[in-house]
Amino acid sequence: MKDKILSIKAIEYIILALSITLLFIILNKTDVKIVENIMQVSIFAVFLWFIYHKKTRCEDIISLIIMIGIIMRIGYMLYTAVGIRTHDIDGHIAYMNFLYNGSLPDSNNFIFYHPPFFHFLGALFGRTIGSLKYSGNDIYEAAKIISCFSSCAILLITRSIAKELELGKKAVLTAVLITAVLPNFFLLASRANNDALSILFMYITLLYTVRWYKKPCYKYVIILALSIGFGMMTKISVGTLAFFTGPVMLYVLIQNFRRDKKDMSILYQLIVFALICFPLGLWYPIRNLILFDQPFNYVYKIPVTEPIYCGDRGYGDRFFSFPFIEGVKSVYSHPNDDYNVWIYLIKGAVFGEFSFDINDLVPRVLFILNIIVSLISVVGLVFTVFSRRVKAEQKYFIAVLWLIVMASYISFNISLPFGCTMDFRYVVPISLVSGLSCGIMYQWLWDEAPKGIYSRIARIFFEITFVLFAFYSVIMFTTIN
Repeated sequence: MKDKILSIKAIEYIILALSITLLFIILNKTDVKIVENIMQVSIFAVFLWFIYHKKTRCEDIISLIIMIGIIMRIGYMLYTAVGIRTHDIDGHIAYMNFLYNGSLPDSNNFIFYHPPFFHFLGALFGRTIGSLKYSGNDIYEAAKIISCFSSCAILLITRSIAKELELGKKAVLTAVLITAVLPNFFLLASRANNDALSILFMYITLLYTVRWYKKPCYKYVIILALSIGFGMMTKISVGTLAFFTGPVMLYVLIQNFRRDKKDMSILYQLIVFALICFPLGLWYPIRNLILFDQPFNYVYKIPVTEPIYCGDRGYGDRFFSFPFIEGVKSVYSHPNDDYNVWIYLIKGAVFGEFSFDINDLVPRVLFILNIIVSLISVVGLVFTVFSRRVKAEQKYFIAVLWLIVMASYISFNISLPFGCTMDFRYVVPISLVSGLSCGIMYQWLWDEAPKGIYSRIARIFFEITFVLFAFYSVIMFTTIN
């Protein structure tokens, strides 16, 4: 029965990929307002369909939220050209041209130090799907299909992760809602770079770490090895999840030996994992080490003379303050002027590093709502870590993932103090931590919190905040010019 369910899930992903590709061929670069009108009508039609069929169960609402999240991602991808609100696009296109011409980059300069998997797929899609509509470098518009599919798949996998962690239905709903409407996932969906695909492999790794922990088998360990291997072949930073998956593997191995010292099944599975994962994930870093003496943790060095350098500000200003007033004065990120990582993260989660042509009220409200959501997330994280009602496996998943992501982010910003390194795209899995921990707390408010006026107020405040955040997120990204 479970294999049948998994096969149905696989068909869903195939249908999703084909739908994105078909819509790209038909509507890509269509006038922004036309696409936004289609998005608005589609969301309204979905609401009407759910109301007409009286689908009000928690599972139905989750499905509704996922459909809205997918509409937002695909719509944003269709009305956003590949060079708009992106990063280093010229370098990524040059990389894809190298691969299309049959060779790897001949240097590790700029973008070329990155592993090539996304750029290989981008070159493939560009020369097949993209060439149906465009010529020259415009063919790489089709690389957006990869990023859009990745962003949509992340949403589906978020639901799977929450269910595998055995969270309550309201907790699953909360985790899915945050991932569905967080605007950074819309931004990721339109970029011809390796961000979205690498994050997708991270989420697959997290999901199959949980599944393998619950049921160690060759199927799961092979998928796990492929996700980490191809993830590191997309972006080497995916390898930081070794600090998440490694301890789980070691724990399962030790427990297995304690039960039966003659049972070598887990050890054999880990050997298979290593034989698949290490060659996939490390061949390109080893190639660059040999050819260019490039360290495994190498990142392209930006000159400190660049205007985005913020290392002249002290650690107190950058890490131990929260200049709320400065943030409210200008809700958009300014890489050349901003220096505080927390304000930059809150801005970046909803706007990236960009400004938008839209009435100032909507982004300002969205920014303030995201501050409230972030504060609720901090409370939810503390609650999850210290509550006796939360299972050990759930605590491990949330706490360790948070530690890995934030430690990597902070060390990255200490070693490379620039505006661009503060971007939310370097900590996207933190939204999963936020969704899961908020969900656990929300479920507790419904099921176990002492009945009374205070818990009811907390629950209503929670619901209003997240509904308004979703509403303003959808409104903004279906009305920008």
